[in-house]
Amino acid sequence: MSNVQKLNEKFYEKLDDIYVTEEEFESGGGSGGSITVKVYCRTNGINITLTKDSYTFTKTVSNGVATFELPELGKWTISNDNNSVTKTIDTYYYGVYDVNYNLYKIMTIKIDQTDSNPETCCTYDDDAIGMTVGSDEWDEFFGHYPCLFKNGVEVGRLNPNNFAQFEDGSTADITSGNAGDVMIAFPRLGVKIFTDSNDVVTISMTDNPNAEGFTYYAHTRGTTNKDVFYLGAYKGYNASNKLRSLSGKTPTANTTIGNFRTYAQANGTGYEQSGFYQLVFRQCMYLLKYKNLDSQTAVGRGYVDGNSAAITTGNTNAKGMDFGETTGKQQMKLFGLEDFWGNVYEFIDGLYSDANRNILTATDGFNDTGSGYTNQGASGFTSDTGNYMTKVQGTSEMGFVLKAIGGSESTYYCDSAHVYASRLACFGGYWNNASYAGAFLLSVARSASYSDAYSSARLMYL
Repeated sequence: MSNVQKLNEKFYEKLDDIYVTEEEFESGGGSGGSITVKVYCRTNGINITLTKDSYTFTKTVSNGVATFELPELGKWTISNDNNSVTKTIDTYYYGVYDVNYNLYKIMTIKIDQTDSNPETCCTYDDDAIGMTVGSDEWDEFFGHYPCLFKNGVEVGRLNPNNFAQFEDGSTADITSGNAGDVMIAFPRLGVKIFTDSNDVVTISMTDNPNAEGFTYYAHTRGTTNKDVFYLGAYKGYNASNKLRSLSGKTPTANTTIGNFRTYAQANGTGYEQSGFYQLVFRQCMYLLKYKNLDSQTAVGRGYVDGNSAAITTGNTNAKGMDFGETTGKQQMKLFGLEDFWGNVYEFIDGLYSDANRNILTATDGFNDTGSGYTNQGASGFTSDTGNYMTKVQGTSEMGFVLKAIGGSESTYYCDSAHVYASRLACFGGYWNNASYAGAFLLSVARSASYSDAYSSARLMYL
């Protein structure tokens, strides 16, 4: 057996995130060569320290890497400024080691629901302290990206500043449907939401893929954990009885939530229309990045003011990943999702208010009656209720479902919401909803037979 074969056998028994190539082993192999450790970390400016016995070496991460030249073989401990994550690497050969060193973060925002000002009620906590509202650093943390997606597989990543191109600038077919659907990929992050006795809602997200105390409902299908979920970049279009996410199409409307479910599932295993926990996930993203309950002020009005019909998809293709303006006559875009709110509603599956207005949810097995769903508890309403929202249910299981009304377009959550008995959900608002629309317009008020000209759907894959 060659040295390389022996090395590979030993390598595969070790940490998944330590890599070495055969060429590196052969060039540095034997004895008396150099030992180079390249520590890759996405947190630039942080100090990384390697220690072994009496040796201590510290380097600052620059352009995503800190490089060490070590004096002897053996086990070295990798740590950072505050020792939040430690790791051991066994330098058992002379050569080059590449180590991925991820410093997990907990990003937190707190909402004081006793403060009616939609901006001052929000404060950052944990690793969010010091973050800049609306900055690209948030997108680095979230890790989402646009892609062309076909038959449950990514065809290629798209240019975030022009969805009609791949990353390398070549043309992408985003209109015909032959090449696939335009989707936004959302990597696995944990979510934790709770409300204390002082009516403060705490919302946290972490990039630790398995952090204790966090939920991963948006990346769970039944009992199966997923690394990524995908949402259509556009409101849905019915092509040959399949729900698609394509540019240049008028969103399909005038059909029921059940029909949209069938159209989505017709694409194959894993396809659905947008789900409740994926909505909670992107609402948490919005809150962290923009730190304001008034989403139409923070991002843009959306296509919501004085319009008479739906507008076609794709008008924001070349407007980056987030876009908004103030006229109410143009579509907005958030995290790559055109019409995050506005233009047409999107039905939301996996959420049901039963006859007693208990909130029922699911991560799969979506249906019109909440059959098989988990009862997450009472909404607190004894009659059908809806208007501008002042309080949310505020748990990881019930997210931002309505808990209390009494606000306005410029106070508290600044959006309208509803909870009715024996009803399904839609989200976001439509072309003439004005200030009712926004990131928190979640109306659990649609019957299974309901359809209209301003309600559509959004494709999902999980």
